[in-house]
Amino acid sequence: IAKAFDQIEASWPEGPVPCNFFTAFGLAALMLFKAEKVDVIVVEAGIGARYDFCNAFAHDLAIITNVALDHEDLLGDLDSIALNKAEIIHQADQVVIGDQSPHPRMLDRIEAVGADAWMLGRDFHMTSSGETWSCVLPDQPDVTLPKMTLHPNNVITAIAAFYRLFKDKFQAGSVRQALASLNLLGRCQYIDEAPKLFLDVAHNAQGLDNLVEKLTELIARTKPHRVIAFCGFKESKAVSKGLQALSPLIDQWCFLTGGIGFYLSEDYQALHRQNCAKAVTQAALACYADWDDAWHDIQTKTTPNDLIVVFGSFQVVGFVLAKTKVSCPS
Repeated sequence: IAKAFDQIEASWPEGPVPCNFFTAFGLAALMLFKAEKVDVIVVEAGIGARYDFCNAFAHDLAIITNVALDHEDLLGDLDSIALNKAEIIHQADQVVIGDQSPHPRMLDRIEAVGADAWMLGRDFHMTSSGETWSCVLPDQPDVTLPKMTLHPNNVITAIAAFYRLFKDKFQAGSVRQALASLNLLGRCQYIDEAPKLFLDVAHNAQGLDNLVEKLTELIARTKPHRVIAFCGFKESKAVSKGLQALSPLIDQWCFLTGGIGFYLSEDYQALHRQNCAKAVTQAALACYADWDDAWHDIQTKTTPNDLIVVFGSFQVVGFVLAKTKVSCPS
């Protein structure tokens, strides 16, 4: 990757290359992909998408899972976020939308540029029966999967996107086999050890809503003695409501307030003001500026039958993954 950076600098002889961290690494990655002659490149748009570097080049397919509040300090309200996301839809694009009620800004953009859009609930569908999901595609056998910890709409949308790109090569059985054992490091990842661990990079309102759902299911299934939250958020995250929704499930809170971009937020106070069955008390809450101290404290106070739920910033989840040397399950 260092050679790729050298090539980027050489292409701009006037002086320092005028791009930020994400653009520099994105360009370097694309150069490496080109050198390796990869078959498919999947690029996730950055904050807002409209002005992200990846939106500067043509693509074969645009995928938008949904529109939700995040980075409001930079992007504004939901309408503004939808407008920015919609800009990844280019003239006459193929598009897959994983939302059964797409934001009007999305529909306006699709019509304005003449995109060929598939939408969840209209052009492809998800059904659920017992312990399985199915993705229903046109002119294909249903792709039936065991229920996963990953969000079903996102999995079904990924299948639909793959089908649109590789219709002639699509085989439902092969897709089913590939996805049946899929696990993503740090995303709804359950580690059945002592104590038990559940890791998820839920760091915005929508992510926390999903965490509540998954954690409720996990607690009902595993019946831990206590549930301990180990979490931290960047300053820009508006997560009070999500934390309040989690509160009935949590017996002890450990907030990380130190580190880059972390602070003792208003969410700490919001936990005291909530009106739910299991109120968070001062005795059940601790804040740490030093992450190593926090993790050591948690380790000394947990029992084998406890469940530690690690969530929030990618930095927090990555910190615990490194501490525990957890790998992605096969």
